[in-house]
Amino acid sequence: MKPIIKKSDYQTIKNIIISGNTNGFHIDLRQLQEELANCKIVEDNKVPKDVVKIGSEIEVQDMDNAHIIKAKIVLPNQSNLKEGKISLLAPLAVALIGVKKGKEVSWNMPAGIRRLKVLSVK
Repeated sequence: MKPIIKKSDYQTIKNIIISGNTNGFHIDLRQLQEELANCKIVEDNKVPKDVVKIGSEIEVQDMDNAHIIKAKIVLPNQSNLKEGKISLLAPLAVALIGVKKGKEVSWNMPAGIRRLKVLSVK
């Protein structure tokens, strides 16, 4: 499945990559650039509501250990783990941007490859 990314999110992510302003996040730029190169970019008003995007509140299940993760995907300067806000540059967010509710992805996280299923997107 090709991730669906709204045009404004795509531009925001590209601008962050170009500027290098990652707010201290050490990201795998190669992986993020590959993800962007493989996505389907659509007009903002054409993105289904159940697709993960910047600003989405998500609930995800780690399929390997059944752990449920709840978070909101935000810009790097707005991230706050205590409030459940994760940077769009965090591995989890990079893995899930553009993924539709009900879909599973496998992603190389710092702790190894994880299988993640999107349970809800708000």
